[in-house]
Amino acid sequence: VYKRQVLERLSTLAPNVPIIIVSALARRLSDARLSAATSILQKPVQEDKLIETVRQAVLATTMKKEP
Repeated sequence: VYKRQVLERLSTLAPNVPIIIVSALARRLSDARLSAATSILQKPVQEDKLIETVRQAVLATTMKKEP
């Protein structure tokens, strides 16, 4: 299964789950292919940047669920 197909399936099966892509080629990935991603990080990722990205993604998802 190609990466784009995995991304599409994840966003279809679990639309409220944040998707964070970490890639050495993040700068070369097209926006159209990654529209379902919550965040895209360039490798190598510093630990504090990864933690903050996950925290923001979880917070945004939590905020969407509140009435």
